[in-house]
Amino acid sequence: MPDYPAAMNPVGTPLAPNCDPAIQASAASLANVITYSITKISGTNAITGFRLPRGFRGVFYVIPTGIFTGATGGTLAYSSDGTTEDIPIGLAFTAVVGKVLTFISNGLLVYPSYVS
Repeated sequence: MPDYPAAMNPVGTPLAPNCDPAIQASAASLANVITYSITKISGTNAITGFRLPRGFRGVFYVIPTGIFTGATGGTLAYSSDGTTEDIPIGLAFTAVVGKVLTFISNGLLVYPSYVS
């Protein structure tokens, strides 16, 4: 069961302020933790959530290098060691190659937005 008061805490684990040098493959819940504020994601598989550092609340950016989708229906989950959490997607989306997607996490869901 999610810890709702803690989930709504606006302060959390910060992300590194630069671009991840690795490209992640799209998968239901990304295999690697997003630790950089900018991450490239490739592939065509649907994503249902993002693995983030435990306690992260805020904004991160994704640069799609493939056409993948984001689907709702993921499950909020915490890692057994308490360092990460899988946050489900709150609004379906389709990635556009090369167009930066902005994501906002409130700790319960991750919301996508294309900002022009």
